[in-house]
Amino acid sequence: MSITNYGEGEHPAGFIGWRVVVAFGTKYYQCYLTAQVPPGITKEFWYKYQETKARYLEASWKKRSAVYQYLNFVRTDHHLVLPGRGLGMHSLTADIRKRGHGLWTCGFKVNIERGKIRFFEIEYGLRTFSEAWQEAVICWSDAHGVRHKDRDAKLQNPPSPDIFKALRRQMNQEGYDIPPSALGPVYAEQRKAIAMRKAEQALKRPVSNVEVADIQAWFEAELSKAHG
Repeated sequence: MSITNYGEGEHPAGFIGWRVVVAFGTKYYQCYLTAQVPPGITKEFWYKYQETKARYLEASWKKRSAVYQYLNFVRTDHHLVLPGRGLGMHSLTADIRKRGHGLWTCGFKVNIERGKIRFFEIEYGLRTFSEAWQEAVICWSDAHGVRHKDRDAKLQNPPSPDIFKALRRQMNQEGYDIPPSALGPVYAEQRKAIAMRKAEQALKRPVSNVEVADIQAWFEAELSKAHG
């Protein structure tokens, strides 16, 4: 994006004046402003007028470019994001990391700046899927100056936990060896909600967290058997 002032003999087609060009995405804006002075106007006045108009056009188109780039940032995946990691925005992705000793953990990765990264793990007793998503989105929003309106829209529309099931499958196709147990913490919140509903339906009354803990422990044991 630029303003170019062509003097006599500088443009291949013989044009003399100002050329304004701004391009972004699939948009391309261009305007030629001639230096040829109309009758009844001084050269000095005309040149100042055309140069001011060129700067106005450039500023207006740059504003459109900034809006486009911002919306692209908050609404689309970066073109370099690997398959299965994208969440519909730049700089916030899903990831599964190896913690050592054959242990893997799912979470959300926020690229902050200059290669700095924050990873919000989903872990039993530490951070649920919903909590990891909220913390990651707030970190992403603060780091990149995202409007509260767009931040809140992301907070209210979290992805499905199934993104990690698909990501595990994708990464294993890439040569990783991630066991099914890595997904356990991702679905812990969902299993607890299911256990709560089933218990309340069976007992026809609200269920305490102690009772839910017992039922959830049974679900965890059954899950371990299934993965064993």
